[in-house]
Amino acid sequence: MKLFYSNTSPYSRKVRLVILEKGLGEQVETILVDPFEANTALNAANPYEALQTRPSMLATRPA
Repeated sequence: MKLFYSNTSPYSRKVRLVILEKGLGEQVETILVDPFEANTALNAANPYEALQTRPSMLATRPA
């Protein structure tokens, strides 16, 4: 999985802590994004960019 996170988000911080506590660091790729930057990896991964939705975690392989 890929976790797109921002240092300013308390929600992504909680998710990153759970990832570390559960030992899932090998399975989750964390990608730091700037929420104020228009051209980020998150925008490229977001099919609804025009609606300004912001998914935080994307599955990169079948579950």
